[in-house]
Amino acid sequence: TTATTATTATTATTATTISPNTTTSYRAFADQRLNGMLASVLGRRNDLKVAALPLEADKVQVIPTPAAFLESLKEGVSKAQRSITLASLYLGTGAEAIELVELVRRACAERPQLQVHFLVDCMRGHRLTLEGTSSVLLLRSLLTEFPDQVRVSLFHTPALRGIWKWILPDRWNEIAGVQHMKAYIFDDDVIISGANLSKSYFTDRTDRYMLLRDSAPVASYYARLIDTVASFSYALAADGELRMPDGCPDPVERPLPFTRFAKDRVDIFSHRESINTLKLLAQPPSSSGIDTWAFPTVQGGTLRIHQDEEFTHRFFRNQLVGSELSIISPYFNFTRGYAKELLHHNLGLVSILTAPPKANSFYNSHGVSRGLPLAYSMMEHKFFKQVARSKQLDRIHIHECSIPENWTFHAKGLFYTLPGQKMVSGTCVGSPNYGYRSVDHDLEAQLCIFTENEALRQRLTREKDQLFENAEPVTAETFARPDRLVSLWIRVTTRFIRTLM
Repeated sequence: TTATTATTATTATTATTISPNTTTSYRAFADQRLNGMLASVLGRRNDLKVAALPLEADKVQVIPTPAAFLESLKEGVSKAQRSITLASLYLGTGAEAIELVELVRRACAERPQLQVHFLVDCMRGHRLTLEGTSSVLLLRSLLTEFPDQVRVSLFHTPALRGIWKWILPDRWNEIAGVQHMKAYIFDDDVIISGANLSKSYFTDRTDRYMLLRDSAPVASYYARLIDTVASFSYALAADGELRMPDGCPDPVERPLPFTRFAKDRVDIFSHRESINTLKLLAQPPSSSGIDTWAFPTVQGGTLRIHQDEEFTHRFFRNQLVGSELSIISPYFNFTRGYAKELLHHNLGLVSILTAPPKANSFYNSHGVSRGLPLAYSMMEHKFFKQVARSKQLDRIHIHECSIPENWTFHAKGLFYTLPGQKMVSGTCVGSPNYGYRSVDHDLEAQLCIFTENEALRQRLTREKDQLFENAEPVTAETFARPDRLVSLWIRVTTRFIRTLM
């Protein structure tokens, strides 16, 4: 169960940092508390340049399982008439991913007008499996067969350069940063998720997936975002050659000009997308008829893009007294800034759900990464002790998930419940894990949805409750168990690599 305890009764319903002059310009919701949250998070003049996108609540669906996620992807490919855009860390090479590629091939053959765009990470996309295959090799066959319909973009971080580019082997070269956004678009339908396109994400890895049907504003936003990233990513040719778009500096040969170029492109994109945000949110709900809004954010630490980070900081900082914030991350490693917000500025109830070592996706992996589950446990223990020292164990609760045997946990995001209410009013879903890696190294995208629609609130509440179902509350005894003892080499190594995790 979550931390919806008796302390919710001791509520105040005003945000801690909202001034009357600020809230008057936000009237999108009938509930002034939601308008107050928007004012606090977006800022009076929307200085974060966050787009406000209207949604039809009945078109927002929670995909419940990995198998249903795969079926939704297959359905999207089969039905798309105009365009398919798939952005992921990588494309797997197992039977499920191959079937997905075959469906794309069939769709291109049957519908010559169809345009298909893949965006994956350059390093992860080139990583070879034991069988000698990779995302790039799989996608090159599509490029060869449909050169006028298919394009593949490979984002390369500017942080991987110089001698490190040439001496770091596969897997290690992904430490510098990767393309981590997950958005799957089929015409006007879009799935926002934290899941990649490979076997475990289709079978035995718990994640979150939000399907927005017939949601042209959101689908178009993400298609344009991915096109923007493609404008500073390598284009893959059928022969395997990589070419930068005209006018874009190479991220390896000219990393500083590349960073400026990429940041300018994303800044221009964000400005254009957000230009009507204030006007839209100033309309009273009675005149607009809209009760659900989506707010997409982008993060790219190596590109000096910090929109999602600042959005999350403000979300944590301005939580209403008596409200409940549920934070879900499979890799527990809050940045110092996020931890400070939760410990010293946040006045609401906070429930955190994370993975125990055996549910961590690196459990039983090979090499040094085998120690990562206990490294994350060490970070979890450190935060627990900070909560205990600040005498906030009655306000901030940590839980560890309960999932089927031999499954792993990869869900992430936020759920927000207003004071005195039992149903969720807002959620964030996407790729960030709220750790140093998400903030400082990887390219991330998140979608936050706020709603007053009762049916959608019920669906979101059901999703949250299912994630927390049978979760084990974390206590001091949790970290004293034999399976949670952290060896010296992991302790020492973690201190050096924590900001890369």
